[in-house]
Amino acid sequence: MGSKRRHQKKKTKLIGGEEEEEDRISSLPDSILHQILSFIDTTSVVQTSVLSKRWRYLWTSVPNIHLDYDAFPGIHCETKKHRFAHFVNQVLSLRDASSVFRFYLRCTLFLDADLVKNCICYAFRHNVQELLLWPDCNSYLEHSEFPGCLSEALGISSSSLISLTLACHAFGMPPDKPLRLPALKTLRLAGCCHDYANLITETVGNCTNLETLILDDLELNSLNINAPNLRNLELHYYDDDCSCGSCFESMIVVSAPGLTSFKLEAMEGHALPVFSAASLPCLHNVHVCLKTWSFDEYESYDVPDEEILQRMPLNVMKMLEQLGEADYVTLSMDTVEVNGYVLRRRHPQALHRPSLCGSISQRISAFKNDIQLGKGKEIPPELLKAIEESRLSLFFSRTKLLLSDALINR
Repeated sequence: MGSKRRHQKKKTKLIGGEEEEEDRISSLPDSILHQILSFIDTTSVVQTSVLSKRWRYLWTSVPNIHLDYDAFPGIHCETKKHRFAHFVNQVLSLRDASSVFRFYLRCTLFLDADLVKNCICYAFRHNVQELLLWPDCNSYLEHSEFPGCLSEALGISSSSLISLTLACHAFGMPPDKPLRLPALKTLRLAGCCHDYANLITETVGNCTNLETLILDDLELNSLNINAPNLRNLELHYYDDDCSCGSCFESMIVVSAPGLTSFKLEAMEGHALPVFSAASLPCLHNVHVCLKTWSFDEYESYDVPDEEILQRMPLNVMKMLEQLGEADYVTLSMDTVEVNGYVLRRRHPQALHRPSLCGSISQRISAFKNDIQLGKGKEIPPELLKAIEESRLSLFFSRTKLLLSDALINR
């Protein structure tokens, strides 16, 4: 009898005398509710406080803070700006003293610089582990003091921050001081122009525990990266920037002997990284995607078509030779095809370099039965021809070469 009662659904009486099943979500422990609420923005989290007494103060201890100006109710105007600023200040002042795991701030630069600084300082005081700052990139000229504010705020020492994502394209000019974050393991910077080269170099040097560096929408061509503990490196160039001929004279020098993963996405004219380490014994995965430009697009730049055709494939070959110790190498179709085409017509001598000697025809014929492009797909003959003519397959000393979706077994 007692067992039967325990299995009966609990019910609560409402004012009208009707009965309703008990709210099972409200009966969950705080830790689980915090985890659920961490997936939604802070505006919605605060709104749950009206549900019942159980929820009234629950939002004050949610470990993730997600403040998004664009998602905040209202159209963009002075009124919305003041309402959003007031909301942010209320959240920071009414929240309890518990630690912050993730602090995300997306805003326009029309917001007061002191408000942004207060958010960063609050996050650091509450031992934030992941910090994401993503300002709007359309109005940095309206707020020239923001870089100094950012530099001052991020100059505060943080022993807890392990991941930082920063959209640099909105700042106009870089912070005047490098960041010093000794515990940082992951750094992602977006929209770094030429002025940010020194900042990146010094910041990476200061973050001695850095393991992952991601540079998105790059608009620079010269950079030094010295990170002995770096494991993962990603370079994503801004698609519309192949600014001038200097991109062929400059280079990105990487000193990361412990590198295990490298990814590069760039257009044909961008500077390619040069790895200073004589050997990369830990390198496991390499992904290279070099997108091609039409000749019509080249005409809008100062670099002659001939110069691009002369230098680019040789730079690619040099870079790939340095990455030859990787277990897995993924090349986009464009990367293989453009280099095979250009090398055949412009640099036939490169196909007979001593370092590239070997029986390429035997290798290619052996590959044909092992390439997998997915069900119902055939191997494009021009792709095999490009591989043979560029001899890219000889760059890799271990087991597998991946061509986009294609898998070539050694």
